[in-house]
Amino acid sequence: MSRDDTLAEYRILRTRCGVPTAEHVPSGILLHSRVDPLAEAREIAAEYTGSCADSTVLLGGGLGYLAEALAESGGTSHQVFVIEPDAALLQLARTCRGDAPYFSSPRIHRIVATAPQMAAARMSGIVSTAQLVVAPYFERIAAQLPSPLTGLVQMLRAERVSRVVYDTMLNEHCRVNHERLSALPGVRGIRFQAGMKVVVAGAGPSLDECVQTLRRHRSRFVLVAVSGAVPPLRAAGIDPDWVVALEGREAVVNDLADLPRGIPTVVFESTHPEITRAAQGPLFCGASLETRGGTTLIPALDFALQSSAEDVILIGADLGYGDRLYASGARRETTGESVLSNVPPKFLAMRAALESLLERKVSGSQKVFHVLRAAPVLRGTRRMQPMELDAALAPLLTAKETV
Repeated sequence: MSRDDTLAEYRILRTRCGVPTAEHVPSGILLHSRVDPLAEAREIAAEYTGSCADSTVLLGGGLGYLAEALAESGGTSHQVFVIEPDAALLQLARTCRGDAPYFSSPRIHRIVATAPQMAAARMSGIVSTAQLVVAPYFERIAAQLPSPLTGLVQMLRAERVSRVVYDTMLNEHCRVNHERLSALPGVRGIRFQAGMKVVVAGAGPSLDECVQTLRRHRSRFVLVAVSGAVPPLRAAGIDPDWVVALEGREAVVNDLADLPRGIPTVVFESTHPEITRAAQGPLFCGASLETRGGTTLIPALDFALQSSAEDVILIGADLGYGDRLYASGARRETTGESVLSNVPPKFLAMRAALESLLERKVSGSQKVFHVLRAAPVLRGTRRMQPMELDAALAPLLTAKETV
């Protein structure tokens, strides 16, 4: 192009070195340098060359310069996955630079995702050790013009902070647990009793509406509880059949401090070593279960789906909707509140990961019911009101009882 041009919200501009850059017209923010976008991209990519990651997730592709620089600086096998929220911008980049490595390199993968949940779902299939990079222009636009995609930046920021805080701790847990878990039986061959529904209990506030019904029908279903749900269940006089303990923080030790002897627990290399060292019941290795997504509900639901062909009922899975984050009695910090219009970004990622799991694992006639009064249920589930749980768990009447 020999002149400035406009497509959607972006305007193509020429730079001093002759290659195109672009301006986001509503904000006036440049996607790349007006002087030398190539040099700018190499400078940004150099900040990440010390990483040992073999792949990069880049949020915001722009015209492709940074993706190319990351692929080049990462080595001949380094893969770059570009999450591009704006399909029009991707088309503009193709118009301007269709013959560039951004479109021809087999190591650069462009993924269009127009909403935070969609982006998180796309990212769930990318190796968990990939480094995360947010294009500087995208972060500036998201900060200046709040939109649903602002949540995507917040989500990635939260994940980056989480890795800084937890990676060292989890690496140590993995080192300690590796030998212990290698001697444990796995969960792949576990089969729950045929004909019994399965309840997966999370620690969300909707659990409060269900505990009395669960206690009334306790002998009629298999109960798989995440570690955070154990204290509220125990306070209501309910013991789970299985506990899934994924967390590496010390909170999981407090969750299971009063767990009765003999209840089996599914553990992972990331689980706090005190659980794998001093459990009061049998331990099983959950290495075959899905764990990515930031919530123990993911391996708990995966365990239920692979261990039974019966319907699964998911309770306590509010994922940030409502006026509280946790059920009464949960041993978690509850200072933060959420409302329907402002779900914390971490819960968006959790929802996306659970929906991805449901899409891959639910098959045949098996159904998953999500017990929630009004908030959006997970895609791939059917809504069940709390008051409907009683009828769902009650056994069918026998011929004698109906007379």
